[in-house]
Amino acid sequence: KQGVAHISDDTLRPRDILHVTTFWQANVRPTGDYLFEFRMDNVPLGLYHLVGPGYPTSRWAPDFPWRGEHAVTLPPELATGRSHRLSLQILDPAGRPVGEPVFLKPKLKY
Repeated sequence: KQGVAHISDDTLRPRDILHVTTFWQANVRPTGDYLFEFRMDNVPLGLYHLVGPGYPTSRWAPDFPWRGEHAVTLPPELATGRSHRLSLQILDPAGRPVGEPVFLKPKLKY
C-alpha cells in the first residue's frame, strides 16, 4: 500500500515534520543493508533505514512483513504553495538505486 495522507485543513509550514510509514517484505534474506532516499520533486530529503537502524535489512527473515516509521523535515526552500511529488528510491548497500522510484499519491501541497 502506498500513498500520502494528512489533515487537509492543516497548512504545512517550513520545518514541519512529515510522518511517513513504510511497509516492506523481502522474498529472500537481503545480503547487506539497504536504505531508501525520500524525495520531494527529485530533491533528496534524507536517507533512511527501511525500518530503522535497529533492524538492518541484513538481519531480516524472508517473507516477514516489516513496518518503518520515519520523520521527514520539510525544507523551507521547497515551500512554494504548489503541489509537490513525493517519492522513495531504494538504494543497495553500495548506495546504487534499485529499480525505479516509487511515487506517492496524492501530491502534497506545500
